[in-house]
Amino acid sequence: LYVGALNSLWNAARSGLGALDPIETTVDRRARQWFVHIKDQAYLPRRVLFEWGYGANRTFGREIPQGQAIYRITPDGRQGNFFVDATRRAARDQLILNLFLPSFGAQGRHQLKTGFDINRVAYAQDVRRTGYETYRVDGTLRRRTVFVGSGEARVANYELAWYIQDHWRLRPSLLVQLGLRGDWDQLIHTWSWAPRIGLAWMPLTAKPIKFTGGFALTHDATHLRLFVRPLDQYSVTTYFRPDGTVERGPALARFSHPLDRLARPRYQNWFVALEREWIRGILWRADFTRRRGHNGFTYRNLLYAGQPSAPLTPNSGGFIVEAIYTLTNQRRDAYDAVGLTLKQTLSGGYGWLFHYCWSRARSNAVLDINLDDPIVAELNTGPMPWDTPHRVKAWGYFPTPWKNWAVAFLLEWRVGFPFSVVDDEGRVVGQVNAHRFPNFFELDLHMERHFEFRRHRWALRAGANNLTGHYNPQVVNNNIDSPRFMTFYGSTGRSINFRIRWLGRSQ
Repeated sequence: LYVGALNSLWNAARSGLGALDPIETTVDRRARQWFVHIKDQAYLPRRVLFEWGYGANRTFGREIPQGQAIYRITPDGRQGNFFVDATRRAARDQLILNLFLPSFGAQGRHQLKTGFDINRVAYAQDVRRTGYETYRVDGTLRRRTVFVGSGEARVANYELAWYIQDHWRLRPSLLVQLGLRGDWDQLIHTWSWAPRIGLAWMPLTAKPIKFTGGFALTHDATHLRLFVRPLDQYSVTTYFRPDGTVERGPALARFSHPLDRLARPRYQNWFVALEREWIRGILWRADFTRRRGHNGFTYRNLLYAGQPSAPLTPNSGGFIVEAIYTLTNQRRDAYDAVGLTLKQTLSGGYGWLFHYCWSRARSNAVLDINLDDPIVAELNTGPMPWDTPHRVKAWGYFPTPWKNWAVAFLLEWRVGFPFSVVDDEGRVVGQVNAHRFPNFFELDLHMERHFEFRRHRWALRAGANNLTGHYNPQVVNNNIDSPRFMTFYGSTGRSINFRIRWLGRSQ
């Protein structure tokens, strides 16, 4: 019988502070979470192992702006107070039942496992938004957005899942994993079936070689915050000419659920890897990953850009409807990666590793359309924010000619992360994430001394992070109308670090 409890408290004052975001625009974030669980295992007749468990998780989050002043977005950064003041709560209860059946022989050896689980998940929010304004480079107001309606909303969902898995060893050098999983939830109202297969083969050769591969059809869990948006507030935007007169508006944007049934997002995942020992105990590994996503959830505007509809009702206050964002299955994702790894383990706990990865991550729904993001994109197709086509990582831990001394290093180089260019209205110019930060490079070098003190073993380490002082910016002025357009900020520079580790009692 296993019983456990976990409580977590988190506090992050002035979140979002940066070169373009002064203290007044930051948010104080607080969160607390607790998790309790119980699980038991029992042997049944005929060597059947039965397992059951229950877990409960509760999460509370708070986002507090520094004041209630209007949030101002200018070509040279943000001013005022952030416009979202939110309280969020989430809950999850899960019951699991698993059966481990006795192994049996049939064209090899089989070990079957099957199980079932039922979950209840819930999300509730109380969000109060003020509004924000965007300004031209000459200081004139371009548009003002405020929010109407109640930000109180809640949504719950029941989820069911069943699976069966076969651990099939055809021969000592060949292992096959076969599985089938089914998922159902209350919001989607349909069963989704997901087969998967994996294998590992190690032929008997002079130098060990291992081949692994697999395919899995997987489905995303239903994200409740996507389904709560139609219950949330509406945004109302007024557009102004340079002379201060109203050009258009007030224009309303709202979210809605489709009338027909949604499909569950699905992903096809392929993986192949080859691993072999090389000279002097060096292990090399090459792997390939391919992932394709279909029927992903994303909100799309059903109205044509620049073609607002008539007022909603005669009592709508003269609002025009400029956007009806409806939840659809139109998201498509693609990810490919090829990796090469060299690794050597030396005696005494020393060793080194080198890894290179080429990858590609694309989507037709890069930006998440929601009320709390002022950015507007007409074409939402491009690389994902974490896309890095080329990346190199290496580390090493080596002995030195001096007794009880060691040297350690960590090296990382990668192509810079992508970002979008916007105009002073907050609209993306050109393709989403069409530009990139400068290439990232960091070399950390440390010396370590092992010693004994009061029958305990210790390690004292000192060294420098970013030894070369390479400029690795984290923030960019991406407003094309700003005189500081494409100015980068935020590199941490070189830093000196000290660390002490306890390695255990002396023998």
